[in-house]
Amino acid sequence: MQLLDVTEVGSEEMELGDELPDHGCLQKDEIPRVGMRFAQLQMAHDFYVTYAKKVGFATKIRTTTYDKITKAPLNQAIHCNRDGYRKSRVKAPTRKNTISAAGCKVLFKVELTHSHPCSARKAVHYHEYRQLTMHVKCVIEDNDEAEIRPNKTFLALVNEAGGPSNLGFSEKDLRNYITARL
Repeated sequence: MQLLDVTEVGSEEMELGDELPDHGCLQKDEIPRVGMRFAQLQMAHDFYVTYAKKVGFATKIRTTTYDKITKAPLNQAIHCNRDGYRKSRVKAPTRKNTISAAGCKVLFKVELTHSHPCSARKAVHYHEYRQLTMHVKCVIEDNDEAEIRPNKTFLALVNEAGGPSNLGFSEKDLRNYITARL
């Protein structure tokens, strides 16, 4: 079994003023560093996604290189989801998109600096980290059959979890689940 290496940390393109994310809540072995080895590509991806969630940003897979013969994945570039620059397709934008591309160069040739602020408390709002548990799905279905309005169901789940930040999903996710289920 071939082990995968993390080969790079940082980039010459980053400015000196870029901030490092807060690693105070992390153990030393939870921070990506040069020389880390993973048995499978999925393990490396899971490690970096877990790190990103704890620090307060989301990831995206930019490119994957495959073996020409076996078609097995060999290498993967995992970037911050705000990588690159976004160009407006509309001549006069009506509102500014607050979570958008910001030219961040972070990828899993590991780079710990970001060109935007990271917040672990706000990480729950990224689509990648939102999910409905089986318990929540059962409560939603039962309340929908009893014709209890979605906002009342959401408030009950918020009270049960001890606040909306502890839920791991938004009211819109709840409504989308009801719509998709019907």
